[in-house]
Amino acid sequence: MASTYTTRVRLEKQGDGENPNSWGTILNQNVIDLVDDAVAGYTVVSVSSVPIALTTNDGTPDQSRAAALDFSGTLTADVTITLPSVSKTYFVRENTSGSFAVILKTVGGSGLTLTQSRNTFVACNGTEIYQIEDATSVASFTANTFTATSITASVVDIAASLSATDINATTVSVTNIGASSIITTSIAASVFGTEAQNAYGARYVTAVDPSVTDGSNGDIWYKY
Repeated sequence: MASTYTTRVRLEKQGDGENPNSWGTILNQNVIDLVDDAVAGYTVVSVSSVPIALTTNDGTPDQSRAAALDFSGTLTADVTITLPSVSKTYFVRENTSGSFAVILKTVGGSGLTLTQSRNTFVACNGTEIYQIEDATSVASFTANTFTATSITASVVDIAASLSATDINATTVSVTNIGASSIITTSIAASVFGTEAQNAYGARYVTAVDPSVTDGSNGDIWYKY
């Protein structure tokens, strides 16, 4: 009986009584080494403008068996990468430059366009290729320190309270802040500025309103 091969990662399954004097070598090279590739192999695929069908070899090394695929090069046209029409997962690094796209697909699939310079994880069901999506929103999160170059929001509505021990932002632009309670430990003048605009008018954070003679530096004033 001749050898056969697994359908997904093409490992050799030796027939009964086959290769009596070389069974160990074949097992090591055509099965164990290839399992190692499928679990932890990293393959770099050079791309430019020509469509590529990843190699698929029975019982010997190939491109599409690897656990991770790195697409590298300067794109001069959109490039389609064809994967085998079998179920498999891949870590994918889109490592190209140039104003074009790398598209993953199977022969019968619709294709998945990768985002340039993005590392991602994809799964193929034998026809279509699906990408793990980034979360678009979260219900809540806790940050000990929040640092941002620019925060812009049309509406920031905080129903209960806003508590911060450290706000460090070069630019904070907010049209409306609604909060029943705002608690802050400290907001430095060099960080937040001397005047912050909200729905109630100008709020002076680090110095008194220049038109008012009472008060001390550090008081919070509202100008209507």
